[in-house]
Amino acid sequence: MTGGKNTKERRDEEQALDPEMFEKYCSSEAIAHALKEKEEGEMKTLPPKSKKTNQNPQDKIDLHLMTRKKAESEIRQFMQKAIREKLKVVLIITGRGLHSQQGAVLPTITEKMIETWKEQRVIRSYKWVSSGGAIEVHLP
Repeated sequence: MTGGKNTKERRDEEQALDPEMFEKYCSSEAIAHALKEKEEGEMKTLPPKSKKTNQNPQDKIDLHLMTRKKAESEIRQFMQKAIREKLKVVLIITGRGLHSQQGAVLPTITEKMIETWKEQRVIRSYKWVSSGGAIEVHLP
């Protein structure tokens, strides 16, 4: 063996999250755009219902009772930690927004952030679980 990196190690490095890139895709502007879309009715207010999670998450975060701004910050920190620790499945509990006066803000914002990361291949996939109250995120 030449001491070089194997294919999996090279792929993992290529797919590793650059903190600057992560911040770019989680910018306040991107989140503000998602809120505007929601206000204009372009985004669904609640995620589709699905069955309970079929994989055990290696870590989870509960956003209940958090403000939008606090939740955004916590999600970013949580995902950075999950990527750094090379976790494969995590759970983000948003709640369904049933008690929110403005409607379901956290599910919408969380899904927008996750969808952006999926498009950028920061995450592999995601799905709504717990009747739309949580997102199971699959990392590379």
